[in-house]
Amino acid sequence: MTTEGQQLALKQLEKISKENDYALEIIDLMYPNEKSSWLTIELSLYCGHFEKAQGGLPLRERERFCICIPSDFPFSIPSIDSCHQRFAGWPHVQWAHHLCLYQSTETEWVLSDGMFGFINRLEEWLGKGALNELDPIGGALHPPLAYIHSTSSAILVPQMNTPDIGDRNWIGLGKLDRINDRALAINDWAEISRETKRDYYAPAILLAQPMPFEFPQRASDLVKVLIERGIDFSRLLWALQCGVLWKNNDESLFLIIGTPMRGIRESEKLQQHLTAWEIDPTIAKILKISLEKYSDHEKLREIGNKAEEIIKDWAETAPVKWCRIRENRDEIVTRRDYSSPLTVFKGKTISIWGCGALGAHIAIYLARGGAKKLIIRDNGIVTPGILVRQPFREKDIGYAKAVALENHLKEINSGLQVERHMTNIKRWLLSDADWTEDADLVIDCTASNLVHAAFEKARMNTKDKQVPVVSMIIDSHATRGLAISISKNYSGGILDAYR
Repeated sequence: MTTEGQQLALKQLEKISKENDYALEIIDLMYPNEKSSWLTIELSLYCGHFEKAQGGLPLRERERFCICIPSDFPFSIPSIDSCHQRFAGWPHVQWAHHLCLYQSTETEWVLSDGMFGFINRLEEWLGKGALNELDPIGGALHPPLAYIHSTSSAILVPQMNTPDIGDRNWIGLGKLDRINDRALAINDWAEISRETKRDYYAPAILLAQPMPFEFPQRASDLVKVLIERGIDFSRLLWALQCGVLWKNNDESLFLIIGTPMRGIRESEKLQQHLTAWEIDPTIAKILKISLEKYSDHEKLREIGNKAEEIIKDWAETAPVKWCRIRENRDEIVTRRDYSSPLTVFKGKTISIWGCGALGAHIAIYLARGGAKKLIIRDNGIVTPGILVRQPFREKDIGYAKAVALENHLKEINSGLQVERHMTNIKRWLLSDADWTEDADLVIDCTASNLVHAAFEKARMNTKDKQVPVVSMIIDSHATRGLAISISKNYSGGILDAYR
């Protein structure tokens, strides 16, 4: 039985067809049943009026499509498929026949337009496709698709830009660092060499040529694609065997594959689009055994060769378990705060005095903002009462604030350098220490007149070495605040600026 929304969608399509049955003709209907709640509508659309360009969609005069209407239409968007596979390989076409009309249904789908808007969008999509403008010149390329295997729960986060490989394929290693029990970061790239230190690396193949828009789902098809691009099976096997040598015993084996398919269409240089294949643990063990083929002992060589044959047989039928990739490379990702004033702190060293209601929050924002190094100072302890206002957790109670804050900052940004000191700041300043600590900025959040007075003395002793200082305070109810900024050339200190 059709829902009220599906009946509405059908009426709207019938109205479009009635106005011009040559432009849009409803061919068949498949009503919802026990197996499917979708209303499927097959229609024929006139496409003879579209202007065509070389490399565009191979449109015929009439094209047939299947539109599936969800039961909660228009609150959910319909899906649409071509009744053939002639569009396979074009951008925004998945599974050889599914059309992606919207980049973001959450923002682009207009409920009130219903099927009228949907058909208009289809017409617009086909028109651009016929002109080969689904990815317009000067626009961002749609990245290729690697369908995530249901058994792969791993997430890889590329953090380091890929090496420049020019016009030649590159086989090397990607350094992996575990973020948590599900995610790993790719933090560096290395050559396959005896000089490369033993650590957790994954074999990596960066191609000089693009891959198909839809990545192969079977190992045998992937092997064929790699052979076409200059990576034969022996080199692929060698890369996997090298990966075993640099893999931690209790960690998974991944094969990272890159292809130049990210960036702006028709730009001189495209960036590497990265995917990763999670290798079955049993196969990883067999790969390790296959290394015995290089042994000096004949029996071990025989075992290694047999293991290699098992790998070859496995590659004929095995599925490719593509992992989820969450990009974080500078060459791919534009930070959400790229136009924020906070970007001034990116790559800087900041010294923070006081890790309480102000200092701890500021440190967290600086860690998110891309600061290179934070020097934090506080000799206080986390107590239950401060959890109301300060960003500590119940499990931090009893720990030094500087220690708890350092742990929190590292959880936000593992690449951040944190130097912590659990010293009395007043005594430290009076000890003739170098208060600047080679920082780019000092932020005082102590709200202590004694610290401010000690700073006056310390600053007088380092006239030849000054850095900007910001100091801020809030009242006991956190309803009013005051901040002052002292430039390098200012003659006074914090107390003088507050006066």
